[in-house]
Amino acid sequence: MSKFIFFRTPKPKGFSYKPLYYDESKERIENLKKQLNASDSSDSGKVDREALRIQLRNNIQRLRSSKPALGTSQNFRLLLILLVLLSLFWYLLKPVIS
Repeated sequence: MSKFIFFRTPKPKGFSYKPLYYDESKERIENLKKQLNASDSSDSGKVDREALRIQLRNNIQRLRSSKPALGTSQNFRLLLILLVLLSLFWYLLKPVIS
């Protein structure tokens, strides 16, 4: 006969997730190295200099794009809020000063 098990919980299905990451600059640098090695050039300093130049350019572009640019509308809004707060502060303190 078969066993009757009332409190048996099924095991969860397992999975394996492998995240994908694509680094365009790294691939470009590797392709440059392969091309230079294939052409049998003995100047390995040129490869490092080119890789460093590409990496620095990409880092600078990433930093420039990540900085929040304060536009004139944001500056105007901040100035307006400060004026409203200062006028409110002056209005509340005017009876105390006089």
